[in-house]
Amino acid sequence: MVVETFWPDKFQLIGTTASLVFYGINFTLIVQLLLTSRGTRKWTTAATFISFLLATAFEVLISYITYATFFNHRPGFEPIDVKRFLLALRSLGLVTTWVIDSFVLYQCFIVYSLYKKELWAVALSSLFFLSSLGSGIYLLTWTRDLGIQVLPHFPLCLVNKLIMTLLIIVKLLKHQRMLKREFDVEKGKHLTRPYAALIQILVQSYALHTSFSLVFLVLYMAKHEAWRLVLPNTVQAGLLSHLLVRFSVSRSTKEDSLNSEKEIHSMRFAHSRSSEWNIVETPA
Repeated sequence: MVVETFWPDKFQLIGTTASLVFYGINFTLIVQLLLTSRGTRKWTTAATFISFLLATAFEVLISYITYATFFNHRPGFEPIDVKRFLLALRSLGLVTTWVIDSFVLYQCFIVYSLYKKELWAVALSSLFFLSSLGSGIYLLTWTRDLGIQVLPHFPLCLVNKLIMTLLIIVKLLKHQRMLKREFDVEKGKHLTRPYAALIQILVQSYALHTSFSLVFLVLYMAKHEAWRLVLPNTVQAGLLSHLLVRFSVSRSTKEDSLNSEKEIHSMRFAHSRSSEWNIVETPA
């Protein structure tokens, strides 16, 4: 009996410790984003910071629950009832996921809103987002434990993010191919490099979040207690995937502005040099 109660607690302790490592990485990225977010829209920066605050509250609460659960079975410690915190923990995790997914939906809207005939992609993404939102609200409102109700919600969230990410990648690939056709090889490489970098980071970020969610889902369906090892990391992995995309976009924007400044400076320098040659040649 001691072993049966100890191993679930140990899995949760290891998982929570690993999630603290993820949180440290997210903290570093959020600080860098706040320092380099000049010129970006204020509401996107504010929403990113809000998602980080929600993930912080989730991490604090799950750390407390893990501490209480791990020491509840030890002699000399007064048992702490953690059930009253489980609904708040689940709410924080779901709201954080909704905020992060809303960013992906916004990115999908940005790349598809230029032409009315392509708004079907935004409508499809919105439909999947609303379905995952509804299943999450149902999970919070009408269920008091995870139970079987978690099984429809997690696959729906994964499909939602997969659809939106694929739509964005397809649109970026189309833009990349168009730029390669319109410009010469050297100019095309310079223009398409940000697209290639963004596509790569989108694939990597989605794979990061999906891997944790799939492992949790498989272990949970198999009724193996190791799902406690993975669950604390899913929220932090989702936030990390979002921050990686934001950081990549911010860095590419900064590099583009620096390249533009260099081009303007070189054009001014060339113009000034040509003016000097004209002045020298005028007396002759």
